[in-house]
Amino acid sequence: MSWTNTNVYVPGSMGLTSSIGLGLAILSPGKIVVVVDGDASLLMNLGTIVTIGNKQPANLLHIVIDNNAYGSCSEEKSMSYSAHLDKLAQNVDYQYVQTVSSQDELKHAILMFRRGPGFILTKIELGGRCDFCRPLNLAEVKDRFMWFFRQS
Repeated sequence: MSWTNTNVYVPGSMGLTSSIGLGLAILSPGKIVVVVDGDASLLMNLGTIVTIGNKQPANLLHIVIDNNAYGSCSEEKSMSYSAHLDKLAQNVDYQYVQTVSSQDELKHAILMFRRGPGFILTKIELGGRCDFCRPLNLAEVKDRFMWFFRQS
């Protein structure tokens, strides 16, 4: 597998990030697919991690940024503290599961990833930007996404 520097951003598709990543991983088995998800997003579609565990894409690394809130929206509590997302990933047969709480630990966990599906739960404090802009030109997003597929 090879690391590539091709990014697909899908803001506003809360709950679907891991589903999109799973599809990309299945379509591109020779490339590592890294999904950066939020805790609230993952909680909105927990069924996908069960499917990821079942399909066992060896090239998928799922990084969940957990601030226990809907961070890019209203900062309401997400209740991820009671979900134990790392344990859920283990229970549905993710092959690599790590929990980290610093940039150095995250970097190390990413570098140690060899075979997935992988899951890195990244605990962070609430804070940061809440004025995240959603793309308004959906045709441009679609074109960029289709370009990504042609590159795979």
